[in-house]
Amino acid sequence: MQGVTSVEKHQIKASKVFAIILILIGLGILVLAHIEGKIIGGVILILAIVILLRLKDKFIVVLNSSSDESQALNSTNEKFINDVINSLNDTMVYRG
Repeated sequence: MQGVTSVEKHQIKASKVFAIILILIGLGILVLAHIEGKIIGGVILILAIVILLRLKDKFIVVLNSSSDESQALNSTNEKFINDVINSLNDTMVYRG
């Protein structure tokens, strides 16, 4: 902790482009295809929705010092990252 001047949280948004493209492809097949194609379109659509629902943002603990910035920890659990940041800030205050 010596030399650390501040602790920050950064957020990386999960990209939803792939899932949205799959949804559009699934809908297109579902609308335009015959019976067999509709089944494939439905499967693609369901798969795309599952992918979209499972996407999560990534949160990062960033330690700043006088010379550089480093990413110390990352997680999809925002509460965990907030707890780590609060603990690091309390440590910095305690140490002076």
